[in-house]
Amino acid sequence: MDLTCELFAARVQETFTVSSDDLSVTMVLVEAKQGRGRNAPAGVRSDPFSLYFKYAGDPYPPQGMYTFTNPALGELAIFVVPVGREQDGVIYEAIFN
Repeated sequence: MDLTCELFAARVQETFTVSSDDLSVTMVLVEAKQGRGRNAPAGVRSDPFSLYFKYAGDPYPPQGMYTFTNPALGELAIFVVPVGREQDGVIYEAIFN
């Protein structure tokens, strides 16, 4: 599957099950944001994008690689980093470049 910003943009506001060996939580995809294109060498994305997920639990998971599962997309290994806290949860960012 070719991972693109458009693919994820169609899934905004959907829930993803996020799991690792010792964790299973749910997060909501709240934004898919296209990055700035560039003249990339072979093997590097020329269409970077970022995904933003919200986790409403406490305590929140640390940054790391997790398996994200969604009915439409299946299982995806995604590295996320907490980048902000809102009143109703923590925002995580995943960057694809």
